[in-house]
Amino acid sequence: YNLNKFYKTKDEIFIKKLENVYKILKKIKKTLPKEKALIGFAGSPWTLLTYMINKGSPKKNIKFLKNLKKKEVIKIIKRLEHLIYIHCKEQILAGADIIQLFDSWAGLIEKKNLKEFCINPNKNIVNKIKKNFPNNPVICFPKGINKNINNFIKEVNPHGISIDYDINLKNLNLNNDVVFQGGMNPKFLLGNNKRMFKEAKKYLDFFKNKPYIFNLGHGILPKTKPENVKRLVEFVRSYNL
Repeated sequence: YNLNKFYKTKDEIFIKKLENVYKILKKIKKTLPKEKALIGFAGSPWTLLTYMINKGSPKKNIKFLKNLKKKEVIKIIKRLEHLIYIHCKEQILAGADIIQLFDSWAGLIEKKNLKEFCINPNKNIVNKIKKNFPNNPVICFPKGINKNINNFIKEVNPHGISIDYDINLKNLNLNNDVVFQGGMNPKFLLGNNKRMFKEAKKYLDFFKNKPYIFNLGHGILPKTKPENVKRLVEFVRSYNL
């Protein structure tokens, strides 16, 4: 990659490169029923940096940073912050009602760097979206930060927070003004339905009196049978109604 080009690319050229994303969003928005929300997506700065430097998935390998000084990491993150905001803005203008920011590799960050590499960059993007698009909520997904999730929610203050399956529910502070989402381990969709329903019920019971969107704690695994997904959706929809 060419870092010089990365720092100097004009916003309009960046937007032009991604114009097909925005065209597709416009088309989807036109065909969606009015009551359905359209969610736009973007990677968070740290996660994009890991893919850029590692040229692929880091697979729990932090060594990809060994040739970078902290100052340089922060400089790249700052630039990514700007580009990600532009990408989110263009998605909203194209019809996205909500933005979800994925910090999928936040779990690789050492605690001493968490504020500078994860919390602040996400906070800056969230604040800019809140300021310029007050009617478009933002969901954050800082995967793998475990006990630091409460601090993330407090500092970043997104409208929604996605939790991964390693989060211990007992450690969650439920007094934050945030909508919780997700949590269930997708591996439960591979086994028998009884265990799957039991696991889903654990999350539904825990968040019973809180604003909560049921979802998995990460993506559906390739081996998952579609009928298991269907049964899970039916179970969740029939829960306590």
